[in-house]
Amino acid sequence: MKLFFARARSLHLVSIVLAVSCAATTAACSGSSEGGIQEGPKPAPTDTTPTEPPTGQTSSGEPGKPTPPPAPPPKKTSATPPLRAGIDPAVLATLTAAGFDLAQLPDTLEGALTSRAKVDAVMKSFTQSLGVGCDGCHAKSGTAVDFRAETPNKNVARKMWTDFVRALQQADGTALYCDSCHQGKAKFLDRSDADALSTWMGENFVAKLTRRDGSKQACASCHGTPFDGDILATWAK
Repeated sequence: MKLFFARARSLHLVSIVLAVSCAATTAACSGSSEGGIQEGPKPAPTDTTPTEPPTGQTSSGEPGKPTPPPAPPPKKTSATPPLRAGIDPAVLATLTAAGFDLAQLPDTLEGALTSRAKVDAVMKSFTQSLGVGCDGCHAKSGTAVDFRAETPNKNVARKMWTDFVRALQQADGTALYCDSCHQGKAKFLDRSDADALSTWMGENFVAKLTRRDGSKQACASCHGTPFDGDILATWAK
């Protein structure tokens, strides 16, 4: 009987040891906070929002040239031809045949018209330079032309003679005449763009011309102060 109880006690101790061992193993595998195995840090979430490539890189991420800014619109240029460098040979021949020296022309238009030959030469030079007939300046009634009647264009011609032909010369000192600007057209300025016309005026009527009296040639030399943008209408009166 004693032997039976001794064996039973041994089996009970073995059961206790096995129970304790299983409990420890279960706790170690459960990952609890009480001495269990801890999980590693979770990876941060990936931002899938598309982004623009940094300056100086292409969309592939490789270094590249930055996108250039848009080019400014091209500036408009005037269709007006530049100032003629010399006088048309045909115009020059007409005037010199009548005894005119273009470097020493009379100060006024009336002062140039002192003989029939000089009148004819000057009037012919006007038609050659402006591409007009006699009625470009003179009054016309039907088929007849009244050479004595006053007209707005006569007034403009007088002012052009005094303020351009006589007062100005080319920058190199050579003479200026009607054809230097008009070149066969009565209306020769392209007025479709104000900025382009202003640029043309500066490049031709200011930069390429000098005043015979030695004063400075500028916009105000013709347009006055305050600026008169339509001096032809003023001169025509």
